[in-house]
Amino acid sequence: MKKPAIISALLSLFAVFGGGVTHAQSTGNLQASSIVVVPDSGMWSFPAEQTGQPGRGFQLDTQGDTLVMSYYGYRADGAATFYLASGKLAGDSFSGSLMEYAKGTALGRPFQNGVELGSAGVVKITFRDSTHGTMTLPGEQPQEISRFVFSDASVELNDRYFGGFRVAADSKGERNPVTFHFTEARDGRFGLLIVATGGSESCKFTGSYELRGVSLSASGNYVCNPGDDGTFTAQDIKVDANGNFTAMFVSTTANGRETYTDYLIGR
Repeated sequence: MKKPAIISALLSLFAVFGGGVTHAQSTGNLQASSIVVVPDSGMWSFPAEQTGQPGRGFQLDTQGDTLVMSYYGYRADGAATFYLASGKLAGDSFSGSLMEYAKGTALGRPFQNGVELGSAGVVKITFRDSTHGTMTLPGEQPQEISRFVFSDASVELNDRYFGGFRVAADSKGERNPVTFHFTEARDGRFGLLIVATGGSESCKFTGSYELRGVSLSASGNYVCNPGDDGTFTAQDIKVDANGNFTAMFVSTTANGRETYTDYLIGR
C-alpha cells in the first residue's frame, strides 16, 4: 500500500506517546448560515476515560483543509503504540486509515527509519464545534471526544480592560475604536461591557461560558443603548502570550430578524 504523502512528510518529525465556527453575515431577514467546523489543534481526550491515571488520547492538527491525527494507546498485550491518520475535512466530518509504525529511532540510539505495519482500520470523527465531537475507532462504538483542557483561559480575562476595535463582518474592515471590560469571566459566569471611544454607545453582554482549550465560548443576552437587545453567541475568546485579545461575537436581535457578526480585537 502506498502511504499518503502527508504521512511520509510527518514520519521524519513525529514522535509521541502517553475545536472555528464561521457564520454568514445577514441583515434584514435572517438567512441560512454556512457553517464550517475547524477543530482546535492540540491534545484531545475521551472524557469518559479521564480517571486521573495514565490512559490513551490523541492529537489533532489542521492546516488548510487537511487534518492529521496522531493516536497513542496500547495493544491487547499492554504494549504502547501509536497510529497516524490524515485526510481532508469535509464540513464537520473526517475519516482516515489509522496507520501503525514500528522499529524507528529509540531514545539515545542512532537514527533508523521506521517501518509501516499497516492499517488498524478506519477512524471516523464528527465535530459538533471546534472542541467537541464524536469519534468511532476501529472495533469500538462511537464515543464523545473533547479538547483536553489543562489551563484556565478565563484567568486572562476576568476583570480585565482592553483597548481595541470592533469590526463588523459587513463593514469591509472598518474598525470602530472601543474599550472592552470583562466584568466577569469566572466560575462559568460571563460579563462583557463594550463602550465606544469618544461616544455614548455601549453594549453589555451577560451569560455563561465554557473552556475550549486555549479559549472560551460564551452565550447569553445583550443590551445596547439606545433600545437594542437580543441574544448572542461568542467563539474563540482568548488572550495570546503577547497580551492580544481576540473574539468573534454573533448577535441576534430580540425579534430574530437580524443577525450581526463582529470581530473583536484588543490589547
